[in-house]
Amino acid sequence: MTILVTGAGGFVGSAIARELTDRGHIVIALMRQKVSGLSFPQIILQDLQDTAATAHRLNDIRCDVLVHAAARMAGVSRDAQQADYSLNENITRNLLAGVSRHPPSFVLCVSSIDVYAPTDDSIDETAHVAPAGDYAISKLTTEKMCQVWADAQNVGLGIARLTQIFGPGDRTGKLIPMALAAIRAGHPIKLFGDGEDRRDYLFVQDAARLVADWTERLVVGKLNLATGESRSINEILELLGGISPTGIRIERHPRQKPRRNYQFNTTELSNTLGPLSFTPFSTALRMAYDSAS
Repeated sequence: MTILVTGAGGFVGSAIARELTDRGHIVIALMRQKVSGLSFPQIILQDLQDTAATAHRLNDIRCDVLVHAAARMAGVSRDAQQADYSLNENITRNLLAGVSRHPPSFVLCVSSIDVYAPTDDSIDETAHVAPAGDYAISKLTTEKMCQVWADAQNVGLGIARLTQIFGPGDRTGKLIPMALAAIRAGHPIKLFGDGEDRRDYLFVQDAARLVADWTERLVVGKLNLATGESRSINEILELLGGISPTGIRIERHPRQKPRRNYQFNTTELSNTLGPLSFTPFSTALRMAYDSAS
């Protein structure tokens, strides 16, 4: 298949584009600017925020599938609360307008589990949606924009809600990359609260494999891409302490946000994409550590 991947210069998008390329698909990698170390047979350099230029560049593009992974991610900097996430809606609007002349037969919209309402219950695809914060709102709006467009174009749509992704190349301000950056700099890792907050961490290469499996099956619907296993911050720090030759130092601070634990039911995911197999967490964490060293 010919697959257009947006955000192919980013953390998640580049992993997806590489996985699809490795599987023999014709990948058209759309990225805002050239990224060192990334090479694909077909690359489109285009800032999707530019309405007129996007329409011009994409007007004659033909693809079987569109994987929309371009977005401003949450937690990319310490000033994430100040970020303008409305651009996620703008780039989606421009992208869909740009491919409307030759619409693909299927679109996979890469979204986030942040669209769900806070809960201590296990989360599945039927869980209540109530995004809190500008980033989550922008991702849900992006989903809805893709749905309206897909319905109007009679195009199949998949919506992939990704849990917390980590791995080589992660430069967000989330736990694992921040901890790795602190270790590399010889600084203490800042821990806010007691460290018992639990998250479902998905290795970026496993996320890319799941997206590629989904793309090849052209499955219409929503799926949460998660492992189904949650780990506490303390567990992560203990593993990092065992990986780092010099160990780690922890600087403890009072909790700044209410505790929220995430637990996902992956039944629908396995029923749709088949038996799930993930990179062992310790191995994936080691790979992230080695890439940051």
